Amino acid sequence: MKTRAAKQGKAVSRNTNYVYDAESIGGSLVRWLNAGGDRLRRRDVVDLIDIARKYSNAKPAVKPLLQAKANAILLAWAFSPIIDDMDDRGWKIEWIAKRGGVGGQANAILTLLDLAEAGLIDSLRRCEWKECGKWFIARFKHQRFDVAEHRILALQTDPARKEQRARKMRQLRRTKKEMLNKRKRKRRK
Repeated sequence: MKTRAAKQGKAVSRNTNYVYDAESIGGSLVRWLNAGGDRLRRRDVVDLIDIARKYSNAKPAVKPLLQAKANAILLAWAFSPIIDDMDDRGWKIEWIAKRGGVGGQANAILTLLDLAEAGLIDSLRRCEWKECGKWFIARFKHQRFDVAEHRILALQTDPARKEQRARKMRQLRRTKKEMLNKRKRKRRK
């Protein structure tokens, strides 16, 4: 089954599931999530993202509960297809939500479902830098920050990381000092 993005001719590789596919599918969703405005309008989308994140690490007994919670959110968003344009090449279909109409939140829900259907929903993340929090599409499974500067700043200000680095440097200096002393002793002999 093709995703809505694949049907629209966007770059989608279902066999390889490159994370870059997530960028082509979810770019508009990320822009919508990062746009300023009413947080209540984003609540259903953010709740679905949180459910997806919890589901991947949940115990088998909890998974049906999370699925039911996601379905409860989606049931409020009944979508109907409307033919927007017809010609000899094909039809352009627009999906209209009973709640929210066209655009904004309705499109965000549909895009999120496209990401989920393609198995790429885990690549949608929030930057972990305390002063950022922007949404982004992660290109790597271990990526936690939207830009390199935020990763560097987070590592520089993390007390645990500072302590780890200090320990490592103390050990390195101790090892270097031992090596120098060993060389001096060898020269004396």
